[in-house]
Amino acid sequence: MKEMLEKIIDLFPGDLNVIDSDYNLVYTNVTPRNHSIEGKNMIGHKCYRHCRYIQNSPEECCAKAVYQSGDAVLRKEVKLRDGGWIEINCLPVKDDYGNILLVAEYMVDITRYKEKELDLSEKEKRFQKALETSQHGVWEWNMETGKMYFSDQFLTMLGFESDQVEHSLQQFNKWVHPADAGKVMKAFQQSASGKKDSFSMEYRMYCSNGQYKWVLGRGKISEEKDGNVIRLTGSHEDISKRKMEEEMARFKMLHDPITGLYNRQYFEDALKRLDTDRMYPLSVMIIKLEGFQEGQQIFSPEIMDETLKQAAGILRHVCRHEDIIARWSEDEFAVIFPTTPQEAVSNIFQRITDYADKHKEVIRAKLVMGAATREDQSASLDKLMKTAARQAERNQLVMRREEGRA
Repeated sequence: MKEMLEKIIDLFPGDLNVIDSDYNLVYTNVTPRNHSIEGKNMIGHKCYRHCRYIQNSPEECCAKAVYQSGDAVLRKEVKLRDGGWIEINCLPVKDDYGNILLVAEYMVDITRYKEKELDLSEKEKRFQKALETSQHGVWEWNMETGKMYFSDQFLTMLGFESDQVEHSLQQFNKWVHPADAGKVMKAFQQSASGKKDSFSMEYRMYCSNGQYKWVLGRGKISEEKDGNVIRLTGSHEDISKRKMEEEMARFKMLHDPITGLYNRQYFEDALKRLDTDRMYPLSVMIIKLEGFQEGQQIFSPEIMDETLKQAAGILRHVCRHEDIIARWSEDEFAVIFPTTPQEAVSNIFQRITDYADKHKEVIRAKLVMGAATREDQSASLDKLMKTAARQAERNQLVMRREEGRA
């Protein structure tokens, strides 16, 4: 049985010593450093005579630490004089009364692992140094200390000085826009728990001038210990200019360039989106600028553009915030009134007319309107718009007859 156990132990990729309370070797599979001694002849020798990990003093002996404290020494990493590394696990073997009978000391070579770890650490240092010298703001969160480091560039980007802020995750959270806080904290938590190695997302950060700035935030796990993440490192890139350009492009795509109102494409999409039971009764209105086309033959384009702007201003003034106003065609506007019955639309119709009459001196065309209401889905949206347009055309014809122009 003893020979069988020794053969099994020899299969393990490490050194095993069994040491008694007098620090004598009871068993070892270690190859002696003195080649004149055979391994089996080391039995009975003092363990420290053949120990290769004690570098400075006997107090570094793990077996001694176990005999003194009664506790195991686990995963202790030691750098050897030759530059190699070993990991030591030293465990007490106790009797039924808790007395230590022997200590089993197992050592394994981790040189290759440590070299990779040190290489990664060096790469991480170079990466961080590169970030520090770039235009990106750098942050680092140490989960063991709870502290968060903010580089000078990071703070300058937000308009703060180092002594003005608390260097903590709580301070970071305060800077993140409330609407973005949920996704940002989720990303932090996923990396902190090891579920994701890194993250990259856009969010807004509070600045000292009271405004929010868009940043591209990146983060990654930079250090782990015993299988747990203990450090995250990341950076911020100011993308406010790009976001502003994107917003301008999006605005132009959805709005009329002259009046600033929504364009027809947005209106049609919004009408489909609002066509739900909870928005009924759903009303629409077509507003025509009577005399606009004739005015184009007389006045300059700049004057007629101003007429369009003035008409848009009247609609903005009278309509509610939730109503959707759009330029429908060259001389027409359209409005969606969610949850608005026909009678209410008639009142809005009258308020628009009254307000326009008070401002005849600034608008070079009269407003003619037609409206329609959808109580349910029995009629199509196309029919709803055509009904409003036909009513506007009839009202236009009536106006022209009254003025003797029909």
